[in-house]
Amino acid sequence: MTNLFFCFSQRSDCIFDVGANLGWFAFIAGVICEGRVHAFEMDVDNVQRLRTNVEQNVFSNVKIRNAAVSNQSDQVSYWKESEEASPSHSVFTSQSKDETRVTVDAITLKKY
Repeated sequence: MTNLFFCFSQRSDCIFDVGANLGWFAFIAGVICEGRVHAFEMDVDNVQRLRTNVEQNVFSNVKIRNAAVSNQSDQVSYWKESEEASPSHSVFTSQSKDETRVTVDAITLKKY
């Protein structure tokens, strides 16, 4: 997947990394793409780490947006297991142990 993304990113002037997490694909694009990279991440802890990684690597072409991407601009909620950054979250409606409900803004790519 990384190799395929690398090949497509070289020829792109605008890349959207939806669900950027800590920025693996945003970083690849930031290095090889001459255009703008838009990284969307809904979890604030992941966004903070993503911002730190972008700043430390001096990626001036990576723009980070703390929002979920959806089919409509509104808000979405998810369950988060801890206060730490995490690779995944649950959007199911029921809560399991040690989870808190988090609500974030959602945006459509068309509106963005």
